[in-house]
Amino acid sequence: MHSEYHRIVPSADTAILMVHGIVGTPRHFDFLLEAIPDNISVVNILLPGHGGTVQDFANASIKQWKEKVEVHMADLCRTHSRVIVVSHSMGTLLTAEAAQKHPEVKDFLFINVPLRVWIAPRMIP
Repeated sequence: MHSEYHRIVPSADTAILMVHGIVGTPRHFDFLLEAIPDNISVVNILLPGHGGTVQDFANASIKQWKEKVEVHMADLCRTHSRVIVVSHSMGTLLTAEAAQKHPEVKDFLFINVPLRVWIAPRMIP
């Protein structure tokens, strides 16, 4: 079952926002959840269209993904003094963009950041 995981600790100063990559799910971060102390809030989101059918995915849009990340980041920034972002692949791009609106977010763990690397002929000696 693919579903979001939310653990909001009322007294927590720190929260972690987790955002999976394309065609991923929150289960991608299962290996990290057990290592997070109980006094830290965790929001591990499921992006629209993910974790369901091919039709669900086809009906989702990048705009919906961006909005979902932004809403959760903004909520956590309002309720916690420190927000840590943990994201994978496309999730790193979504969270980096959302963080531009939230300069208070300073801590990131980006896993498998999508990069485009190219070598121009002038770069070869």
